Amino acid sequence: MTKLHSFGGAAPPEGLESDLLAITRLPERARARFWDVLGPTLGEDPIPPQVERKLDVFCAELEVGADLVAPGLRAARSLIRGAARHAVAQAGFAEDLARLGCPAPVASMLLAGFDSAVGKLRKQAAIRDIGAHGKLLTGVDWRVDRILDTSRVKALGVDVLLVSLRFSEGGKEKTITLQVLPDMLDELRRVGLAD
Repeated sequence: MTKLHSFGGAAPPEGLESDLLAITRLPERARARFWDVLGPTLGEDPIPPQVERKLDVFCAELEVGADLVAPGLRAARSLIRGAARHAVAQAGFAEDLARLGCPAPVASMLLAGFDSAVGKLRKQAAIRDIGAHGKLLTGVDWRVDRILDTSRVKALGVDVLLVSLRFSEGGKEKTITLQVLPDMLDELRRVGLAD
């Protein structure tokens, strides 16, 4: 029984080997662009409709049936997502492909995008899992304004830093903008949060 790193040391699901070999039946031009369709399918489950449409466009452009692309896509997707879940390095993934009898050209093609894909999947998992426990900061924008006059004070001449914090909470993106006066900016610098 074949045991794979990408499945945490367990055997692969039935049919995975034959599905993986289906990639060899794709025309060369489709194999050369396989990551164009594989990459977008790796994230969500089930595959969102807009990604399904990309698959349709891919098949139409390359004049290849979806039934010919689907098995290889399913196998590669399962292996790469499993590798990301189980923190499998590229060498371990290469061993899995060899154990499955994956031909060298297909293995090379899959390995070419492996590190990038696994890195993205692991980052998405971190964001999702960290965000499940509260607000997660996802971006910062800032600018410095000078307040010249207000309705209460003329010739004020005070610099103010506007900081917009983008964060994710409960799967929704939100923003809060804070105004920071010079003395508070000095305090942030003292604790190492501003340069």
